[in-house]
Amino acid sequence: MQERERESIREYLISKDIVLNNVPEILLPAIKQMVDEGDHFYLSSNNYNRYHGEKIFYSYSYLVSADPWSAYSKKDENYIQEEVTPNQQRYIAAALFNPSSIKTWSIHLTPFCNISCPMCPFHGKEGDAYKAERKKMFVTVPLETAFERIKKIADFGATHLSLTPLGELFMYKHWREVIKYAKELGLHVGFTSNGTLLTRERCRELAELGIDSLTLSIDAINFDTYAKVHSSKKEYYETAINAPETLREFNIETGVHFVRQPENLKDENEFINYYTNKDFSVGVGEYLEFIDGKLLRIKREEKISNPTNTSSSCNNYQPIIQPDGKIVFCCALNHFQFDDNRFNIIEHPHVDDGIEHAVAWFKKHYICEKTFDSICSTCALWDTLAYTQYTMNGIDCKKARTNQTYNKSVGLMKKWKSRLVHAIYDPRWAVHKLKEHINKLLD
Repeated sequence: MQERERESIREYLISKDIVLNNVPEILLPAIKQMVDEGDHFYLSSNNYNRYHGEKIFYSYSYLVSADPWSAYSKKDENYIQEEVTPNQQRYIAAALFNPSSIKTWSIHLTPFCNISCPMCPFHGKEGDAYKAERKKMFVTVPLETAFERIKKIADFGATHLSLTPLGELFMYKHWREVIKYAKELGLHVGFTSNGTLLTRERCRELAELGIDSLTLSIDAINFDTYAKVHSSKKEYYETAINAPETLREFNIETGVHFVRQPENLKDENEFINYYTNKDFSVGVGEYLEFIDGKLLRIKREEKISNPTNTSSSCNNYQPIIQPDGKIVFCCALNHFQFDDNRFNIIEHPHVDDGIEHAVAWFKKHYICEKTFDSICSTCALWDTLAYTQYTMNGIDCKKARTNQTYNKSVGLMKKWKSRLVHAIYDPRWAVHKLKEHINKLLD
């Protein structure tokens, strides 16, 4: 949002007798929408991310300052609001999902892989049916086209590029040139690999090209399990298992990933302990279930309890440019068919008409409307943050259960410190909360 636009919105809100106390500038458009809709509201740092008694994890929420702030109408000075409404939640999400916020993009370059993991929708047991449904996705992107797309996202303001494909990046014959070009444009470059082709020499090449980070999807620690979920080649197993340490020798940031599936569940704790004891971050995710090439939504045992606008609360937004030029906005949406070419950079070759158009379309349909809530509310990736925060950053599962209590204690201290600061900043809110606690005691 430009300075002139910010000032225009601020002046408009003040003319409407809206009190703005230290409000983050990125939220001004959301407050304007509330005013235009005639909403009664008292929005603050204490309630903008609360709904049904739970915390909302907005995408790009880090753009909102942790300092106390509040916004309300003078005519609603005595209006008390404990949490945001569904509409207010959407306004806030849309304001945060600003084109300038999108710094990480993914570009798919190749559909080929060197192994056929049974659970993989692209190359596993359901691979043929999946490909038949999505023929345009299974093409190799020419080198010049790859360069053009990387340049587009760099011009758009991207800082990070993921080259994770529908297969294995090392099967793309131009992988070296692509990484080199992206680094020359100043992008942070990383991708996910199965690790089977990461020999010492290849790790050296990656370091020389300036690769920034890799995530290795290994999914097993014992060879018998690995043979069931990845490959029965012992050479592949040994290379993949040792790849994290080889990459570390060349100072490449490395994480490992474990996709939970029936065949490897018995390896999960051992896998996490093995790599966390070596100080690697470990991510744990759910597998996607397909029948006849159709995704059975996402593998979850039940829907999210409060699915209202789950799309605004996702932490997995990362736009993907598919091989045919179409843009989707998360890896789960990558598995659903959309025939709308309004957000296809081949149909709209200029940045303003392509990427900008795609982002605008997404803001309108994905966040501001309920178009995708039925998808998001069944997505296993939506709430992985709640699970992986205890299995990442060098914390193993057993320690996590201890640290969970510790983290809650620390969180409680932060919570009361935050409320004390908020009370000093906003005495009216403090009086209301005090009365509320007194009434609870009296009851």
